[in-house]
Amino acid sequence: MPSNRRFLLLAPVVALLAPAVHAGTDSSALQGPDWIDDSIGNDAGNTLGTGQRVRGEGGQVMHITGTLGGGTGLALGGGDGDHQDVFLIYIADPEAFSASTRAPDGYAEFNSRLWLFRIDSRGLLAADDVSDAENATILQGHSSDGGTVLDRPGVYGLAITGTPTMPRTVGQGPMFPPPGLGQTVGANPTGAANPMLQWAPFHGDGGNYRIAVTGVRLIRPTCGESGDCHVAHETPGCADLDCCVRVCENDPLCCETSWDDQCASVARDICSGCGDSTAGDCFTPHDSPYCDEAECCDAVCLVDPTCCTSDWDANCVTIAGKTCDSACNTDCPGDFDHDGDRDIDDLAHLVEHWGEPGCTDLDGNGRTNGRDVGLLLRSLGGCTDCGRVDAGPCLTPHSSPGCDDQSCCDQVCVIDPACCLDGWDEFCAESAFALCTEGCGDPAAGSCHAPHLNPGCEDADCCTAVCEYLPRCCQDMWDGLCTQVAGSLPPCQD
Repeated sequence: MPSNRRFLLLAPVVALLAPAVHAGTDSSALQGPDWIDDSIGNDAGNTLGTGQRVRGEGGQVMHITGTLGGGTGLALGGGDGDHQDVFLIYIADPEAFSASTRAPDGYAEFNSRLWLFRIDSRGLLAADDVSDAENATILQGHSSDGGTVLDRPGVYGLAITGTPTMPRTVGQGPMFPPPGLGQTVGANPTGAANPMLQWAPFHGDGGNYRIAVTGVRLIRPTCGESGDCHVAHETPGCADLDCCVRVCENDPLCCETSWDDQCASVARDICSGCGDSTAGDCFTPHDSPYCDEAECCDAVCLVDPTCCTSDWDANCVTIAGKTCDSACNTDCPGDFDHDGDRDIDDLAHLVEHWGEPGCTDLDGNGRTNGRDVGLLLRSLGGCTDCGRVDAGPCLTPHSSPGCDDQSCCDQVCVIDPACCLDGWDEFCAESAFALCTEGCGDPAAGSCHAPHLNPGCEDADCCTAVCEYLPRCCQDMWDGLCTQVAGSLPPCQD
């Protein structure tokens, strides 16, 4: 390869930012600044896996135009119905990013909602109506409370839907709190940690739309096609879509001529992901995100997303020890030898690992110490706390460890073993509510005083009170008995 290959990068940056030719309704739509849905022969799908890549030979994107069919057809995952459009977009300037259906630059013939997802389908940001009088939507690159911010350039999923459909995740729980008027909200803890599973309700408004976007550039066509991003190869681009666009932003020739050693080196520096050999050991803290065992890394980042966005710190190592290490017993924390009892042998094992992170760090503070000894001593005996009928309700704090719902108890104690060792305190009850209930406070969940097939109801205080008595009302469906209980509780009478 010519030695002056990199010299071309000294060309003015202005040339890279010049708008491309205006799109038409044929293949020229790949050139921006307008992207027209269906102009490449297929409609945008409703998941990131079936979403449409907004791509072309570099250049700014200003508008994304399309149509939602609307109606009441099925909209589960990639199923029938045209109720959501998802686009994979390259946000090159996170600080400048916005997406809007507000006239005059954007528009929607229906009550629109906008959603932003990470490339792995985890929730990031959402917005709904601008005001009571205006159904247009403005999505910013940060939540209105400042708690969630676009943290780096890269490929993201931008979805447009009509009201009332919204994304849901594990257990069909909503990924976002209801956005306030004119507000952009960050994903709730479950939505930030878990990928989108489906859209619900199964329908939404439809019509033509144009999304005006800022801070967005076209994804290069060679990105996401073939080739290991971390290994040099003769063809341009590489298979990891997000990594490819980030590398080519630094060096466009990586997407134009070939993916050479320098491209691969940059990729190794900036694109480590779960399972990459360069990502670092899952059981050793390191300054970069991710770790080298893919399944373990994915499991840890479901519990603490910052392990895959910031650094792999002691907390990530502790979670890895409990989630990934075969020596860890997530069903019975403290039973290190898996014999069904917490006993003197487990205490000896804990002492052997004094000062270390991992399975023996029962309180999750990053090292094994006296606090962990205390937790283990208070829990000596059989591993029968989760699911016992006399263990106490999962949604209500109580002094004894564990709770009466086996599945919910197990989920909470993976995150905080002290809940199954020390006592079921307010934090345990709050975690149970977040992990094991669905629909509370969701405007689309249905009235608390009328039966419906989905769990939860629209009044958060009433819903919480009912589910403390009947947890299944937030886990299975809101049936006639749930409405009867709601009719008898003070929080439901307002």
